[in-house]
Amino acid sequence: MRSLNRTTPPRAAGFTLVEALIATVVAALAASAVLSLFVHQAATGAAVLVHAAARAQWAEARAALNGDLTALAAGSARLVTAHDSLLELEAHVGVSLACAASAVGGRTLTVTHAGVTGVVASDGWWRAVATGDSLFAFDESLGAWVGGEITGSAKANCASGMFAGPGRMIVIASPGFATRVGVGTPVHVRRRVRWSTYRSSDGSWYLGIRERTQGAWATVQPAAGPLDARSGRPRPFVLLDAAGTAMAPAASVAGSARLEVHLAMQGDHPADRTALVAPIRWRP
Repeated sequence: MRSLNRTTPPRAAGFTLVEALIATVVAALAASAVLSLFVHQAATGAAVLVHAAARAQWAEARAALNGDLTALAAGSARLVTAHDSLLELEAHVGVSLACAASAVGGRTLTVTHAGVTGVVASDGWWRAVATGDSLFAFDESLGAWVGGEITGSAKANCASGMFAGPGRMIVIASPGFATRVGVGTPVHVRRRVRWSTYRSSDGSWYLGIRERTQGAWATVQPAAGPLDARSGRPRPFVLLDAAGTAMAPAASVAGSARLEVHLAMQGDHPADRTALVAPIRWRP
């Protein structure tokens, strides 16, 4: 009897259904791992960018707040009130010299401004002059600083003499006030400013600043944040007495000798929480 040789026909090139399913599952797992890694890296990158932006914002806020505290320590700003979450002061706007005589009964005063050379090499203007600011000039006849409310300002020139150059004309509410200010008299401009912590609509806490101009308080503007609020509302302002002991928020500001600001951003290292410190000098 003749035997039959049965040979298995060659398999066509390609994958079987089982192999295709296995390959699909492996590819899906690999894609999922890659996607997960990408999402993690994207989230990490976003977190780094957010943290860097917050740090940069705090650096700017720190410079502005430090400017106000430096003016406070130098006596060119006046502390109005301070609590653990709010600081209100008459902040430094600018300092200059009267550079032109005013007409009798006049309300305008022309003062030196940035860019003046000579006796006043650089005027100390920290903010732009605005309606509602207070101007103080030293009255030699009284031996004291006298003030008036600013109702307007515009660019002007100091016409001649040692102060010749760019200046600013300031309009004062009180008639006759400007006539008591002679050429060369020191002039100081201040503005009511509040630094405080506040909670935004997203639930995060921020350090904010608001200024009083045009006879009203402006809307609070975020200066730095989000802040570390794990213990509740951030309370960064600390008043210390002459012995260095922290005072109660309700204590008299006049009885304090130093003001410290301890502010922590979300996720900051303790080394980033350097306190801002300002001795308090009193002036009218």
